[in-house]
Amino acid sequence: MKRCVLILCGLAALFPGRDAPARPGTITWSDGRKVSGDLTLTTGKQLQLFTAGLPVELPLEECRQLRFTPEKEKMQEGFYFPTAGQATQAKTGDIYPVRYLRTQITLPDGKVLDGHLFTTVLYIQNDSGAQKAVLESKQTGTDGQTLRDVPYVSAIDFADAAGGESKLDLSREKVPDAQTPVVILKPDLSPVSLEAGAAPGTWSLPAPDPSRMFLSIQGSDGFHVAWPSVDAAPEIIAAVQTGLRNMHDFYDTRALLGTIAEDDSVYSLVLLSRAGTTYSMNAGTIPWSLVVLHWKYDSGANTVNLVNRASLGMGRTSAGGPLPPILKNAALLNDIRTSAAPAASPSSTP
Repeated sequence: MKRCVLILCGLAALFPGRDAPARPGTITWSDGRKVSGDLTLTTGKQLQLFTAGLPVELPLEECRQLRFTPEKEKMQEGFYFPTAGQATQAKTGDIYPVRYLRTQITLPDGKVLDGHLFTTVLYIQNDSGAQKAVLESKQTGTDGQTLRDVPYVSAIDFADAAGGESKLDLSREKVPDAQTPVVILKPDLSPVSLEAGAAPGTWSLPAPDPSRMFLSIQGSDGFHVAWPSVDAAPEIIAAVQTGLRNMHDFYDTRALLGTIAEDDSVYSLVLLSRAGTTYSMNAGTIPWSLVVLHWKYDSGANTVNLVNRASLGMGRTSAGGPLPPILKNAALLNDIRTSAAPAASPSSTP
């Protein structure tokens, strides 16, 4: 019996992804190398991502794209502990590169999960044969190598990814010194990753439904926010104001700038600030944050309960100075054009 178990384990090692569903896609490395083919994980495995300290498991078929960016890079000198049980270190003389990577996983609806990926092996099958790519959150090179000598997987794109795409063109908008826009999605206010287009003031984003978006662009004249010009009913606004007064967080001032209602979901645009004493920030400054708050509305009791929140921007201003102007402009969403979801394509060779 024991011998049979060993044989079966050996076969599983030879064909780790044979029962896992394959997806056509392309893997791109930081040195520019690309490989296309059918992508699979080890049978029974999923992607594991730590987001804000909470683990999330995702099957490969629920991912639209993955992006990997260096969070920290350094050249480290090797050391060891010559005496067991003591903290005294001795240097080995080795100098090697260390890189920490952050992962963003975009889902089909445009939602982005951001965190650190558990080490994962991705298998690639194409006309040239089979190979594998190791996805990890920390890379460690060897003595004498540089960071350039240790390429990392920078992107994974799936040819069969559904969900469509949007193009954001702000080239006609008058936003002085415009920064990269911030886009979040209803209902969970998750951020959407934007990629700069070839033309100045243009971006692409994997979110095909503008009605689900909140959009903000920071310029030297303040924040330009795509926000409806018509507010919610007075009783809903009153419930939100009560909810703001009952909030207990770092901020002590909450300016309600707009409220919209969609069935029992209510969204508020609020400028938070703290005029009181702070101990972790520079004296003489006022920290602030522009946020969207998502509430659930109880029409019978005329109350709201906070579900989640997302920031459109934050900073500090000098005490006694003005907070950043907030310029609401519903027409900003007219600058978004959507396209249909791409059709699935067969796997290709590198």
